[in-house]
Amino acid sequence: MKYLLSVVALFIASNYATAQNPNMTKIVVEEVLQTSGYTYLLNKTDKGSQWIATVKVEAKIGDIFYYQDGMEMRDFKSTELDRTFASVIFLQGVISAEELLLGAKASKPASPHGQPPSSPPAPQETNIVTPKGGINVEELMANKSKYENKAILLRGKVVKYNAEIMGKNWIHIQDGTASGKENDLTVTTDMTAKVGDIITVYGTITLNKDIGAGYFYEIIMEDAKIME
Repeated sequence: MKYLLSVVALFIASNYATAQNPNMTKIVVEEVLQTSGYTYLLNKTDKGSQWIATVKVEAKIGDIFYYQDGMEMRDFKSTELDRTFASVIFLQGVISAEELLLGAKASKPASPHGQPPSSPPAPQETNIVTPKGGINVEELMANKSKYENKAILLRGKVVKYNAEIMGKNWIHIQDGTASGKENDLTVTTDMTAKVGDIITVYGTITLNKDIGAGYFYEIIMEDAKIME
C-alpha cells in the first residue's frame, strides 16, 4: 500500500512539476551507464530514445528527472565506455520531480574543462622560456584580435587538466608573463598531458567561442598539438 501511494505521489508530483515548469524537459530513465565523471541516461520519449549525459548522479531504470537546455553532440566517442553514441545531449545538471516542486535548480557542474570560464586556476610561479618562433601568454592576451583564427606556438606549464570531456582533453597553461584573469590560456587537444608538465602547444586561436549550454570562452586555443 505504501509503495502504491509513493508511486501515485510521484506521478502527481511529476505532472504538476511539468505543468508549473513548461521549459523543463522530462527524462524517464531506460538505461544507466556510469563513468568516472559522467552519468549517461537513456531517455524514453514519445519520439524514441535519446542518450543524455550529465555530471555523476545516482540513477536507476524508471527514475524521473528534469533538465533545461543542453548541447547535442553527434557521433560522440566515449573512450572510457569504448562506445560511440550517434547522439548525446550534454546537460548542466538534472533534478527530480520532488526537487522541482520545492523550487530547486539543476546543479550546474563545472564547465567542460572543470572550472567556470570566469574563474581560471590561481596564478602559479613559473619561469617559462618563450619558444623560438612563438609568443607568450602576455603577448597573446594583449593582442587577441591580431591572433584570431591564426595558429600560434606557445609554451607553458599545465596547471589544470581534464580528459575526455565532450570528446577533447582540456588543458590550462600558464607561463608567468600575464596577470589577473588573463594569466591563463585554455587549450583543447586530443593529446595528453599532466599537471606540472611544461609543454609547447601549437593550435588555432578562437575568440568569443560559444560551445552552448552556457559555456563561453573569450579566447581559447583549439585542436592543439603538443610539440614536447
